[in-house]
Amino acid sequence: MSDEKQASTWQRVCPSAAWQHPTLRSIAAYLDHPDTQSALRGHELARTYPGDVVSRLFELGLGEVLAGEPGGAGALQTYHHSFAVLERLASASGSLGIIIGVNVLALGTVCMGAQAPLRQRICADLGQGRMCAIVLSEWARGSDLRSTQSRAEPGVLDAQGAFTVVPAGGTPTHYRITGTKDLINGGRTNHWLITLVRVDGEDSPGGLTLLAVPRDQSVVVTRRWTTLPAPAADISSIEYAGTVVPAENLVGAVGGGLRLVMYRVARARGGISVLAAGTTHRAVQLTEDYLHSRELHGQALYKYPALVEHMHRLEAIDLAVASLSAKTALAMSSPRIEPAYITAVAKLACCSWAERAVDEGRRVLSSRALLEEEPFTRLVRDVLLYSVFDGTRHVVLAQLAKYVRQLVDPKESPADVLLRDAVGQDPVRWHDAPLPRLARPTVPALAAHLDWLADHAGRCQSVAAALGQLAHHLETAIGTLVAQGRWKDQALAFPAAEAATHLEMGAALLGFGHGPCRDALGLPEVAASRAHDDLLVDTGAAMLGMAAAELLLQLNPDTAPALTPVMGCLAQAHADALQAVIQTYPRR
Repeated sequence: MSDEKQASTWQRVCPSAAWQHPTLRSIAAYLDHPDTQSALRGHELARTYPGDVVSRLFELGLGEVLAGEPGGAGALQTYHHSFAVLERLASASGSLGIIIGVNVLALGTVCMGAQAPLRQRICADLGQGRMCAIVLSEWARGSDLRSTQSRAEPGVLDAQGAFTVVPAGGTPTHYRITGTKDLINGGRTNHWLITLVRVDGEDSPGGLTLLAVPRDQSVVVTRRWTTLPAPAADISSIEYAGTVVPAENLVGAVGGGLRLVMYRVARARGGISVLAAGTTHRAVQLTEDYLHSRELHGQALYKYPALVEHMHRLEAIDLAVASLSAKTALAMSSPRIEPAYITAVAKLACCSWAERAVDEGRRVLSSRALLEEEPFTRLVRDVLLYSVFDGTRHVVLAQLAKYVRQLVDPKESPADVLLRDAVGQDPVRWHDAPLPRLARPTVPALAAHLDWLADHAGRCQSVAAALGQLAHHLETAIGTLVAQGRWKDQALAFPAAEAATHLEMGAALLGFGHGPCRDALGLPEVAASRAHDDLLVDTGAAMLGMAAAELLLQLNPDTAPALTPVMGCLAQAHADALQAVIQTYPRR
């Protein structure tokens, strides 16, 4: 992009200038071109794989972003670079976002577990467009990876190249894989298949192994699935019919595959947040264009206050989603932060609020949002995918429930301390991330952080203080449930965990979307800041706070007297911001 005023919301709040790298600018310009947009819409309508667009992206340097040599000079493998690419891809096409995004998950797993020769071979292939897939799920077992049934027999090749199983205790030189994998992103098109199997003799529930499988004729595509979201993506089932790979293709140790996968998936969830951010920004663009190009009864649509309210709430959610995603990228870049908590928060909150954002735009476009030939319909479909990608909503909530109980007695510094420290550090490259960096996920003190933000929030102080009060109420509620031995009840732990995600997003909105708080955190100024940004912060924080308050009331209705004044403050801030927006719209 040649002008910061054209930057997306995520680019505006990103604390790094990674998105301005010439390679990324070229990719963004290509994706924004009308011919590319037309080609992508054609593939979506026809449900055909966009191979022409993918090939062109690699010609423009996508391989350098995905597969440049780890640690190399000028490498583009920071989390800010990968997030920047994924945000632009998702804005252009959800299909394209997941087609490319799966390579980050698969290659990240390879770089953490594979020996150097295999890692270099796969990176070299990916740099030339021979992409990777992570091959985990089986139809009858879904998210239950511990029940994986696909098997790998250890063996050797004889002089004629025939495979022979080695006896127990023998040293294999090869493995022979049999079994079927389902719903694989890139199962039909991608060359390297990073596959989770059960090696014969390793029958414990966690005794699973990863093997890097180069596609050959023994890998049979049995089905391409028809999906509602991302209809141009390649979601397929594959069967391994005695596929033989050398032992050098092990990714990690025999029996260590599940640990690698779970660790890498925990990180990949952060990347899902930026797919959501690209989608919400596209919703803002399409909705704003519609408001300014259509009339009703001789009057421009933007003169109707009800429609302006939807537009403003959409913009506020877009800023909140972008802010939490940008904060997640920064946290993942810090060697002092183990990011499994913040990535789970971002996965859950960004995806659920992106669905609300698209719904706000849909209410403006009305029937135009339901026509296959219109671009907004893609957003209505695609946004549904992100909440189930790399862990369904309930899987993520179950993990968050383990983390948020630490908010009662936090062992970490508040996020403002950690973030200020992260700003001044050389970023971790996702190729080079060790396993693991720290002993436990970093769960910063939330209430203390919101109190700190309120002290620096300027004209947004009232909503910041309200979020801080809600965080203190949440800590009390969690502490009570734990003390009563009721935390294992998911009907109680899940609402508490979800409330935490709303408040964490509110903290990110203030810290990354509001100028005075950014200054206090040592972040650069928001790119192309706008006069109405503070109104968006007020509205977004009010919406997030009200959502958290409703969950707190669900946990304990007796807290209503204490929460009512806080909710009243948030409702007033929301109403005041909407009134100010209606009086000043349009801004073009």
